[in-house]
Amino acid sequence: MLSIDKVQETDLKELKQLILEEFPYTKPKIEGIMQRFRKQNVFLLKAVKENTLAGFIDFELNGFEGMIIGLSVKKEFRRQGIAGKLIEKALDVLKENNCVEVKLIVKQENLPAIKLYEKTGFSKTKVLDKRIDKAVVQEMSLSLSMQGFAA
Repeated sequence: MLSIDKVQETDLKELKQLILEEFPYTKPKIEGIMQRFRKQNVFLLKAVKENTLAGFIDFELNGFEGMIIGLSVKKEFRRQGIAGKLIEKALDVLKENNCVEVKLIVKQENLPAIKLYEKTGFSKTKVLDKRIDKAVVQEMSLSLSMQGFAA
């Protein structure tokens, strides 16, 4: 069974390891993750399956705009709908907090992620003049107000 819950302080070391595996170019440090964890506008959710951390989503809310910072599912748990469920839960949290638009950036070469985001309702906004880990990135966005969720 899959559960999606808020990340707890006791999860941070394991979360750091997953970030290191999936996003090595970020060079995560436990202190930085702890600082992020403690910010009021930052949300960290974890997916747990079979008593194991299967994935996480890191997102934040600035005013009425949400930003998905990171999403990852461990290789052995992929293709089971976990990333989609993490996105769904994140969008629910953002809607509850009066978010009207959500943005993210994704490597253009990461076609499985782009396909997932498009399936969730995101659309490509623009290619950014920025690289992540030497890869070209694009911005994607989703308007929550058009879906009738925002006031």
